[in-house]
Amino acid sequence: MSAPAGPRGNMYRCPVCGAEILVVARAHGAFEPHCCNVPMLLKRYRARFFVCPVCGSEIAALKSPSVTFMPRCCNAGMLPAA
Repeated sequence: MSAPAGPRGNMYRCPVCGAEILVVARAHGAFEPHCCNVPMLLKRYRARFFVCPVCGSEIAALKSPSVTFMPRCCNAGMLPAA
């Protein structure tokens, strides 16, 4: 059963070994992540992306960042990515 990768930030986990992956950029085609010869499971939470307003660098917060999480790049506060 093929499924699209969905929005970037979707995280998948292997139910056997616990390996995790993150969708960084979506492309065309079916996305069926497998590990340990079994399908990986979509996790309930997604990574949050931040972008530098100066140089365009992006980062992903893999766990839900706290209110005090304020990433910086190029001496500027990074903005939540759309």
